[in-house]
Amino acid sequence: MQRISLVAPTRAVALGGLLTFALCLGIGFVAVSTLSDVVIYNASPSMPQGIYVRMHSPIVRHSIVTVRARDVALNYATARRFTDANDRFLKRVAALDGDVVCALGPLVTINHELTLRRRTLDNAGRALPTWSGCRRLDDQVFLIGDTADSFDGRYWGPVASDLIEGVWRRR
Repeated sequence: MQRISLVAPTRAVALGGLLTFALCLGIGFVAVSTLSDVVIYNASPSMPQGIYVRMHSPIVRHSIVTVRARDVALNYATARRFTDANDRFLKRVAALDGDVVCALGPLVTINHELTLRRRTLDNAGRALPTWSGCRRLDDQVFLIGDTADSFDGRYWGPVASDLIEGVWRRR
């Protein structure tokens, strides 16, 4: 007959417990880290403030989307310390593939209609970046905020569609 000892856990049992704990801890970290991929809070006045929930929807005109600040305006983002991977801009899609977006001086047009005016300085008196010319969008989107002083596509230009992180809905 085989003897079973219940006195002290073996190394295998201790290792198994440690691995189970590590697995649970890892799942907890994944759950917390993916929460920001599902729900975000917008404190910026350039879009309605509040909680936004990620949707599994295609990008269409007027969709609200996020893009990392450092991916669209690296110098501006760096100067204002928006360089963390979680620093995002929440903006509305104003133009899509096939649309023509032009920026000439203070004016921005979409499909030859005056859409936006640009400023030369931000609210703190700092120079805003500029781009100029006309572009027919191809696998790109043009993003804008809802306010006249929003830092958006009128300053950084069209954005590659693959930089868009998701479509969001205000809760």
